[in-house]
Amino acid sequence: MARGIASAVDESKYAVHSCAIMSDHVHLVISWHERHVRRIVSHVKARATQRLRKEQVWPEESRPVWAKGSWSVFLYSAKDIDRAIRYVEQNPGRDAKPPQRWSFVVPLTGWANAPLLSRRACPALG
Repeated sequence: MARGIASAVDESKYAVHSCAIMSDHVHLVISWHERHVRRIVSHVKARATQRLRKEQVWPEESRPVWAKGSWSVFLYSAKDIDRAIRYVEQNPGRDAKPPQRWSFVVPLTGWANAPLLSRRACPALG
């Protein structure tokens, strides 16, 4: 799953600030991008599914990997973004799993250093 997400991130240069891959869902906090959030979700799901099938982790004939749709929340303040990042980082611990570290996750260096975020929404994919 992570390698598929990493492929989508690399292809479209999404800035992912937090990621938790759980047994039945994925959380991502992603900075604003020119691509619409629904297209980002579709892209990430497609690459993750392709990778799972390529590595024979999820056979083609099995049920779909993803439920239809997604839950997207738009974050409009530094406080909301920080809270969402912490929530996602702490999510594995709620299931007694260790913290997750992914190579495609980059720190958000601050609201002042992210001018696009100050003017536009930052989608968090759930």
